[in-house]
Amino acid sequence: MQLKLDNDGHAILKDGHPIYIANGKEVVHNAADVVKERDRLKVKSMFHSSKRLNDTFDWPADMVGDLFADSFSFEDGKIVASDKHGKIYSRQRPGEVADFEEATEIMARNHSLSNVLFKKPAMPGAGSGNAPALTPAGPRVMPRRDFEAMNPQKRMAFIKSGGRIS
Repeated sequence: MQLKLDNDGHAILKDGHPIYIANGKEVVHNAADVVKERDRLKVKSMFHSSKRLNDTFDWPADMVGDLFADSFSFEDGKIVASDKHGKIYSRQRPGEVADFEEATEIMARNHSLSNVLFKKPAMPGAGSGNAPALTPAGPRVMPRRDFEAMNPQKRMAFIKSGGRIS
């Protein structure tokens, strides 16, 4: 690729972006779009390489990436997730921005498709008397009477998983 220059040696611009000659064709080079696409590809590769997310979601990594990749950006070399309210903060580390995996799980829990995104927990055998563990696929809203019937550890797990009491 070669930068297209005018007779005075200045770069020729189109819509404020330099024009390059590549394979005999003029190509407008919008650096901001190139950087945005590069970052999007870096983020999408993180969905594929995360064992935690691949173990958590029922959907393939590329589909989960398509849903959430645009919510991530890079700030000071770190990946940061944002939603309509701003940056997504960690529930495990209050005051800190959520890391990639935690932010993805938080966004997925709040997504309209949350009931089908997550893998379902294995159900205990018949007659075992064990209730299924609370997981990201568990209920998001629970009646207060059901919440109060739980032991303190299950209450804490429910709240930490983003559950709400009605």
